[in-house]
Amino acid sequence: MQAISKGLLLLAALDSAATGALALIYPSILFHFLQIPANDDGLLLCRLLGVLFLAHGPFLFLAAYRPGVYRGL
Repeated sequence: MQAISKGLLLLAALDSAATGALALIYPSILFHFLQIPANDDGLLLCRLLGVLFLAHGPFLFLAAYRPGVYRGL
């Protein structure tokens, strides 16, 4: 059971890093997907969301790597 949770946490870390990089590099993709026009404030908020996702990835990796120590993350 611990191997499954470790694998899921690693997949979540990879997903968070990929989503964050995509939102940081190409912030207009979200607006294109939602079919709404992008403005400067929306692009900035999308980039900030990308940074948040990128910062979330290492914490998920740490929780998967040493679950006993970093369980509270």
